[in-house]
Amino acid sequence: MDEIVPNWRIYKVLMIGKRGENTFLKVCIPLDESETALCSDKDEACGPRAEYVEKEKKKNEEYIMRIRTNNFFNKKNRRNTIKLLPGEKLIAKDGEKKIVYDSASLNAK
Repeated sequence: MDEIVPNWRIYKVLMIGKRGENTFLKVCIPLDESETALCSDKDEACGPRAEYVEKEKKKNEEYIMRIRTNNFFNKKNRRNTIKLLPGEKLIAKDGEKKIVYDSASLNAK
């Protein structure tokens, strides 16, 4: 291919329809599996769209780091939100020991 995008592989793919019609597409596949692959017309450049995908991924990484650092997911901030229907039981394991909770003990305030 005449286009090179760092950290991406670019392929020209032949697509064949049910009635025998065929068309070529350009498929841009990122080496990083956390990014999405792109499909476009065979003459469209992958570079600008690949840059957009990488920029959005970078935004997500910054957001995830902010969540991790503000202690939102720490154990002390979690609340018990389990609600059981009357007569239901919850069985939890603590090592080899089984702990059984019933609806009266968990739903009580």
